[in-house]
Amino acid sequence: MQKLKYLQIVDVIILTIILFGQAIYSSTLSFLNTKGLGDSTLTYTSSLQNFQMIIFQGILILIALTYLYFRRFDFRQWQCQFSLRSTAIALFLFLTLAIMMDLLFFILDENFRNALFYYPWNFSEGVKHIILQFKNFPLILYAVLNGVYEELFFIGICNYIIPKAKKLIFVLSLIIRISFHTYQGLLSAIGIGLFLGITYFWFYNNKSKNLYPIFLSHTIADILGLSIVRYFIIAV
Repeated sequence: MQKLKYLQIVDVIILTIILFGQAIYSSTLSFLNTKGLGDSTLTYTSSLQNFQMIIFQGILILIALTYLYFRRFDFRQWQCQFSLRSTAIALFLFLTLAIMMDLLFFILDENFRNALFYYPWNFSEGVKHIILQFKNFPLILYAVLNGVYEELFFIGICNYIIPKAKKLIFVLSLIIRISFHTYQGLLSAIGIGLFLGITYFWFYNNKSKNLYPIFLSHTIADILGLSIVRYFIIAV
């Protein structure tokens, strides 16, 4: 039997529920409980929390892949190839997206601007935090899984939809990205949803079908947070 190259809209809806249903629900509750303010500051999770999320997401992604297997989806369409060049591209993507997020908050968030100009910068502490993050094995393990988990859906699945529905699914994918980041606040959720969603989609469709730099870029963002200046300014 021939492998399935293009999914239907209903497939994307089912996979959205499997992979992000709980995340959308909990993020929406958090958003409503904080009256839409959320918390966009850099947060730290314990090793236990990271391992719990690894198990939880691991189960969900296995369910999703099993669903695709029984749909006879052609997994050979996915390419993930390591190279030094693609690693450099991933770093460039991360830095570009982090700068875009910082600019968004600089323009629209008064508290961010005040912190930028009136709070002390501490480069040594910032570097120390970055090093500590990359020494946190449970965090790195979860960040790798989460980067693959999210982008396998948004890029690896949403790009292989029936052609006539691709624009609709692209818009839907942006809404989904935003919806499970609302716990961070609406501004942060919109920035993450639009910047990552549009940038990764454009890169995949116009520059390279290699998923590796997208996975790695997202992983770095999960480890460090999608910002640069927040690591060097106290109280941001």
